[in-house]
Amino acid sequence: MNFKLHVTKLAILGRLPFGNSIRRLKRQIFGYQPDPGNIRNTLTDLNEMECAVTSLGRSFAGATILEIGSGWFPTIPIMLSLRGAQKLLLTDLTPHLDDVTFAATLDVLRTQLQAYPDAATKTTIRDFNLEYLAPFDPQSIPDGSVDFIISRTVLEHIPPGGISRLLTQLHPKLSTTGMMIHCIDHSDHLEHRDKSISKINFLTWSTENHKIVNWLTKEGENRLRHHEYRDLFLKSGYTILFESSQPHPETLELAKNLPMKERFAKMTPEQVSILSSIYVLAPQSRSQ
Repeated sequence: MNFKLHVTKLAILGRLPFGNSIRRLKRQIFGYQPDPGNIRNTLTDLNEMECAVTSLGRSFAGATILEIGSGWFPTIPIMLSLRGAQKLLLTDLTPHLDDVTFAATLDVLRTQLQAYPDAATKTTIRDFNLEYLAPFDPQSIPDGSVDFIISRTVLEHIPPGGISRLLTQLHPKLSTTGMMIHCIDHSDHLEHRDKSISKINFLTWSTENHKIVNWLTKEGENRLRHHEYRDLFLKSGYTILFESSQPHPETLELAKNLPMKERFAKMTPEQVSILSSIYVLAPQSRSQ
């Protein structure tokens, strides 16, 4: 699909007058249900994050965990609570989570919850030892109080400079053995809704056109590729303890002939076709 058609569709869907008010009214009347497929993907990502932590000799059990960008449906915090995490801090820049979306998440997770005998008695955020902080101010977290800082499909929505600032702000909040675990989605998120485009379609846009799309969607992506995050983490004062990535086969073949713009055209097909990453980080100033 060409760029002009994309802009037309996004202008209709994303920038309608009173769009936010309409969405709020719809949510009050009909609720807001999570996508079961996204919940399944979230659980898969959680398992991979846990495997990465386990490979380093650590566990989420008994830990204080801070999640960056918890969103409407706190799937990962709920599951980590049931698996033994002591305390979970959920964060967002603006409030999203409420009783309606929390109940909806529990409903979608009911099959998974059957594996935990005490889950049936838990119905509220407090029952799961969750604390929701929105709008989030990193300075509100005591230094050295967090064992793990985690995120899933969040960093790709933050400009590179914003990621660096956030990493710097959170650095002192980690305990002496604390770690960060980030699961990053490098694909064009518009493809999630529009299967007529490729998973790296946004790499064919100029910087100016991409800024327009970011403005229209109100939650644009930074387009950083896997190896660029590695450089950003290192420059922000972190050591990479673990990383996992793999080129997406279909996208790898596409990337060999795709007319990409600017810096992406200088990258290898393997670099641009990595669609998912997991990184585990620790402060460089701390010996491991």
